[in-house]
Amino acid sequence: MALVRLKIPVLVKNTKVENQMFYHVRPLFVGHPVASNRRLELALARLKDEVRQYFKGFVLERENADQLLWYLFNPEQEYHLFPFDFRSGDIQVNGSFGLSSFILQGLTFACLPNVRNFMFIVGEGQFHKPELRDKTEKVLKRLLPQLRKDQKEIFEIEAFYSDNREFITQVEVNINILFGPFQYEILDNSWIFARLREDADFDGSLEIEKVGLDLNSRYPAELGRAFYQDKLIEKIYHIIYQEENTPLVIVGREGVGKHALINEVVWRYQSEHYNKIKGESELLWHLDPTRVISGMSIQGMWQKRFEAIIAFIRNPVQKVNKSYKMLIDNPVALLRIGKSANTNMTLSDVLKPYLE
Repeated sequence: MALVRLKIPVLVKNTKVENQMFYHVRPLFVGHPVASNRRLELALARLKDEVRQYFKGFVLERENADQLLWYLFNPEQEYHLFPFDFRSGDIQVNGSFGLSSFILQGLTFACLPNVRNFMFIVGEGQFHKPELRDKTEKVLKRLLPQLRKDQKEIFEIEAFYSDNREFITQVEVNINILFGPFQYEILDNSWIFARLREDADFDGSLEIEKVGLDLNSRYPAELGRAFYQDKLIEKIYHIIYQEENTPLVIVGREGVGKHALINEVVWRYQSEHYNKIKGESELLWHLDPTRVISGMSIQGMWQKRFEAIIAFIRNPVQKVNKSYKMLIDNPVALLRIGKSANTNMTLSDVLKPYLE
């Protein structure tokens, strides 16, 4: 398992839905996933969630390696909006097309994200905007008639146009990638029997995504803010992010802002308010105890699942002396969940040795 930080170039477009303007965002070089919102920061936050969901449980193998590589592809590039007015066959073009250009191994490449992500080689060396525009026009004159021929439904040239407010930005997303077995033949699918084995192993990096929420991923738009509590927030911050892991309990009546304090601490960590982030970020996971035991019908399975999650929290990145953080805001469930007719063990019994 490897922790991979994706830096994804994102295409931002403006679309009108029921007379209201929305930001429509998607990865620049691939057509999915997509997200929309009236606020740009919320649209980007939703896109990050969609990317994490897309790669949840992703096992890297030769057959699917290109999927990951396209999301990792982030060259230095320029984005241009070229207006065109020409005729190609019976297609009249009168609008702007967005074009991303970048240099790779001495060759200039260009991508038309709104024209089914069509990519072509402009030529060797660097090209200025007038030359790029001329090359793009020649490509469009040949490409658009072919698209019309291939497209069975009604062909609308306006669908390929770019808005003058269109631009590209970047989002960063952390995902966990599993490695497939080194083999030349696909093994028989024996997942049904593996599920019934008592010695089944759990991967903490996958299980925590099923039962928890990475609060760092909600930065900045989806994190709550806390104001006029700077001294308390700073104290909590230094307890959470000090080198020695220290258990922390925040006590207060419902609605006084306990979650807001934690959200603000994560917000200040991600914004590097106190210190620069060195190396990998220390993520804070919000864990739901009721989901840990969900689906665990065999005796001892939920204990192994929780142990795997704790092991991952304590050592998420191999050969790096950093740990993640775990937030549990339902102590009643922690003390009760797990009890049955055969055992009195609860989640708190599994967690207790790590807190002492």
